[in-house]
Amino acid sequence: MPFVLKTSDYTCTKDDYVVSYATAALSTNTLPDANTVLGQVFIVALQDDTGDLYLETDGTDTFDGSNNQLKMVDAGDSVTVMATAANVYTIINIGDTVLATITTQ
Repeated sequence: MPFVLKTSDYTCTKDDYVVSYATAALSTNTLPDANTVLGQVFIVALQDDTGDLYLETDGTDTFDGSNNQLKMVDAGDSVTVMATAANVYTIINIGDTVLATITTQ
């Protein structure tokens, strides 16, 4: 199971599965175009709470059809998503605390 540890902004690839962040600053993790990774699961986690982490979709992709950004603020926050349809990531699980959801701009 592929695992990467990041300390700054990162864009996932089809080869990623678990992406964990240890960051002292605001960081953004961008998921790949859902159309290119249909059926793939990504787990993104925040290891500490010294910096917030935004999980964003690519382009016109959304989370569950409505939002394109999730925010993690506490150590242990995590989200599991799956590319389930054209331009859609389905949220499978939210771990630890509830994430703040920011609507598409």
